[in-house]
Amino acid sequence: PDVASPHTQRSARSAAQLAKWFRWQAVLASEAAAHTASPGKGSLALWGDSITESWRGTSYGTPAGRANGTPAVLAQTLARRWPSPAVLAISGDQTQHLLWRLGDGGELPPPLASDGALTAVVMIGTNNLGAGHLPGPTAEGVLAVAREYLRRSRGRLLLCALLPRGDGAELLPR
Repeated sequence: PDVASPHTQRSARSAAQLAKWFRWQAVLASEAAAHTASPGKGSLALWGDSITESWRGTSYGTPAGRANGTPAVLAQTLARRWPSPAVLAISGDQTQHLLWRLGDGGELPPPLASDGALTAVVMIGTNNLGAGHLPGPTAEGVLAVAREYLRRSRGRLLLCALLPRGDGAELLPR
């Protein structure tokens, strides 16, 4: 979980999901490259998995019913402080995928990385646990993402805790 890797056939449920992941990631990299800070307000970037992608109301860029109303909450809360926040998230992502996206995936391009007023919020790792990774390696992956962001960026970082999962007894070794 602490070595950068895009989604692969092993981490995707199907070839179609893998293709969707690469298409959506290309869109996010393009959005990151075009993102500009609001004068005097700085900028906000949210990186993560489906929980974070819900702020867009999507899953792999396609409207998701489970996220109905979530973009309006973003507009009424965080977007008041940081107009046009960049939501750079992909459903199903694990720590190693976000690590790749920040580097080779182009989602932290030089203009964004050099913005000292950038506030980044990262929530990642729950899908590592859901894939059967143990908490220790998952935490190392989360820390690798944080270190990579801080190494490449002049901005601030808010690293969020993982939300509880209900499938631990089914996934973790006994």
